[in-house]
Amino acid sequence: MQCETAKGTREWTRRRVSLPVAGVTAVAVLNLVLLLACLSALRQNSGLRLQLTRAVAMITPNQGTLAPPLAGENEAGLERVLSFQRDPRQTVVFTFSASCPYCKAYWTTMHTLQKLTPRAIRLAYIDTHDRPAPGHEFLSSHGIGDAPVLIRLSPESALAYRALLLPQLELLDADGRVQWSHAGKMTPRDQDGLLALIQSNHTNHKGE
Repeated sequence: MQCETAKGTREWTRRRVSLPVAGVTAVAVLNLVLLLACLSALRQNSGLRLQLTRAVAMITPNQGTLAPPLAGENEAGLERVLSFQRDPRQTVVFTFSASCPYCKAYWTTMHTLQKLTPRAIRLAYIDTHDRPAPGHEFLSSHGIGDAPVLIRLSPESALAYRALLLPQLELLDADGRVQWSHAGKMTPRDQDGLLALIQSNHTNHKGE
C-alpha cells in the first residue's frame, strides 16, 4: 500500500512538473511562428516597395522630356496657363494634397525654394483635391507665399504632370524641359541635389 502511494505521488509530481514545461514549449513555438510570419510579411512588403519604386520610375517624367504649358483652373474657376516661352526662369511644379503625410515634410524644401524666387525660379502648385478648397490659405498656413494653385488641369496637362505618388516635385528649365523629377519621400540628399541643379542652371543661364 505504501509502495502504491509512493508510486502515485511520483506520477502526480511528474505530471505537475511536465505541464509547465509543455506550456513553455507551446509559447516558444507560437512565438517562432509569429516571428516567421512577420519576416515573411516584411519580405513581401519589401518586394512591393521595390515594384512600386520601379513603377514610379517608369511613370514619372523622364529627364529631357519637353512638358507642355501648365494649364488648368484655379480655385476661383478661372483658367490659368503657365507658359515657358516668355519666362527665362526655371519652374518648380509641386503636386500635393492636404491629407498627404509626406507632403507636410516638403514644406521646409518649399521654403528654401521660395527664397530663390523671383530671381532664379518660379513656383506652381497642383492640388490634387478636385474641390474649391482654400489652397492658398493652406499654403499660407505653412508659410508659403503667393503662387499659382491649380486644382483642375487640362487633359494635356493632366497627362504630362501626372503624379503616381504624392508629393511630386518637378524642375523644368526655361524651355519647359524636365530637368529633375522626384516622387514620394525626399531625403536631405535629394534636396541638396535639387538646389545644386537649380543654382547651376541659373549660373549657366546668366553666363550665356
